[in-house]
Amino acid sequence: MSDNVLFFSSYCTSCQKQVLGTRALAEQEGATQLVWQCIVCDHVLDPDDPRSSWLSEQELEHVGCYLMDEDADSKHGEHGGCRDGQCGVKQPV
Repeated sequence: MSDNVLFFSSYCTSCQKQVLGTRALAEQEGATQLVWQCIVCDHVLDPDDPRSSWLSEQELEHVGCYLMDEDADSKHGEHGGCRDGQCGVKQPV
């Protein structure tokens, strides 16, 4: 992966831990807004929180995530991890 790719991370007050964020549309103050949401629970994250940051691929393990090639063996063995659908995360088709 490119060294220029960064991933948004912030503290989720619902999960009570540092998480990755994803972009989503949400109703806020009577209008549809583009917000950051927790990838675990969909709680809206505060990008102005001092714990918010942008992580490189090498820093992802700090929040319990990692990237791997599609052909690589899972860190969780033959049957485990998100790619197997066991964590509840839907993979793109």
